[in-house]
Amino acid sequence: MSNLHDQTIALAAFYQAIQGVDELARTGNISEHDLQTCIESLFIFDAPTTEAIYGGVVALKSGFNGLIKQLNGDTYLDDPDNPADKNRQKMNIYLAQYAIGVMHLQKKLSKQPAILDTITTRLEVAKRQAELFSSTIHENVLANIADIYSENVSPLAAKIMVQGEQNHLSNTLTVNKIRSLLLAAVRAAILWNQLGGRRWHILFKRKKILQMADTVLNEEIPKYLN
Repeated sequence: MSNLHDQTIALAAFYQAIQGVDELARTGNISEHDLQTCIESLFIFDAPTTEAIYGGVVALKSGFNGLIKQLNGDTYLDDPDNPADKNRQKMNIYLAQYAIGVMHLQKKLSKQPAILDTITTRLEVAKRQAELFSSTIHENVLANIADIYSENVSPLAAKIMVQGEQNHLSNTLTVNKIRSLLLAAVRAAILWNQLGGRRWHILFKRKKILQMADTVLNEEIPKYLN
């Protein structure tokens, strides 16, 4: 597979994670499958292929959909005053803000090998914890991962301000899921960078990325599902 193919997989994983952050903040809910895919990627320290980190491209279907919509400018939130009026929908700028914030964290973290080593060591502990509970998304595991993010990644740059409903943002489990997904997004951003991806590519290679994402979503993934 081409390098662009692998880069696009990493970007889809990145968007699946930040979409999850947005969904949790606004609704308090997230697809368990999407959450699990993102969290389990944190426990893969060595993989033969990029897609193996996420259990195959099928597991990133939501991410590919989100990536395509975001690059096309088609990601919207309903107008709370008139949700039935599609002409009055507004662009979901929060996803773009989260993407910029996470990319900035990735850049800072990549220059801190000692912190990266600490994160890896702590994630190995969290992985064993997940094995003990027979679940990678057990609340205790998520709390552990959330702490790893809060203590090692978040302080590196300006705090990412998650926008949503206060009743969800004050729920401890929801907050732990959000922080865990932010760490998964940082992990995907690091992977994308390691594969040669750069922030300016999203602007100047947008068409090629879109074409690749569309190919994976509409040609590769259906082959696995049939």
